[in-house]
Amino acid sequence: MYRLVGRLNAEKVVPVWVKHWSIQTDIKHEDAMKTLNLETSLTGLANNSLLKEQIVAEFCIRVGED
Repeated sequence: MYRLVGRLNAEKVVPVWVKHWSIQTDIKHEDAMKTLNLETSLTGLANNSLLKEQIVAEFCIRVGED
């Protein structure tokens, strides 16, 4: 039996597309399709000390006969 556990990688850098779609203010028309404070929100999520230890996915696989 194998157990696979997934956790957030706190060392991982925020993806480039997040920087492109994150804005600090949404008062300009050209920023209408972007997300307010997206980069700040996702960076805070990855750096949260409680979430570093939180399991986000867990799988158990049994190989062989019952």
